[in-house]
Amino acid sequence: MRAEGLHGEVVLIRHGQTHCTAPGRFCGAHEGVLTPVGEQMAKLVAGHPALAGTRAVHTSPSARTRATAAAVAAQHGLQVTVDERLRELHFGDWEDQLPADVDQELLRRWEFDPALFSPPGGETGLTVMARAVAAVRDALREGGKIAVVTHKAPVRLVLSFFLGLPPSRYREIGNVSVGSLSHLRFAGDRVTLKAIGDVSHLPDEWRIAPDKAGVAA
Repeated sequence: MRAEGLHGEVVLIRHGQTHCTAPGRFCGAHEGVLTPVGEQMAKLVAGHPALAGTRAVHTSPSARTRATAAAVAAQHGLQVTVDERLRELHFGDWEDQLPADVDQELLRRWEFDPALFSPPGGETGLTVMARAVAAVRDALREGGKIAVVTHKAPVRLVLSFFLGLPPSRYREIGNVSVGSLSHLRFAGDRVTLKAIGDVSHLPDEWRIAPDKAGVAA
């Protein structure tokens, strides 16, 4: 079973806004630092009520996630554990490119089945799912509530796995914006979805399009 033997809660946090997320660039392995808006998002998500009682903070090694995780850890008096398995999907040749600027036939193939098809030189969704789910399972071994600060693809793939959704359709979970929070509760073989893509902690004017919040039209 997908959640057999797991007990506790995992709060999945996507990092704050970066200079790549605003225009919609592919940002996987290369670094994208938080914008001033992204830094504020990190502070706001750290105070979300869902994080009350958090006992550990795990993060991807990327600068954007480590900065977000640091705000969460500071809010709750915790240390940050860096886990390589939580890094973003590697986009290979598409890194730092806009979707309109890459080979459109390859882009269509990837969009049709991102679980099995990878960007040139990059990773498949299944590869990311395997490592990200393993990281979440390991973090939950001691029970309690865990904050996991990661990226868009890992959040959606972890949700897909534990909710029993087809991996090939993970990108259809469309509301995992920057600065958002998703929440799963585990009890043996049962998984309860408490929240997905929650941005209630953000200012009203940012909630419609957090990726582009504060960016001049």
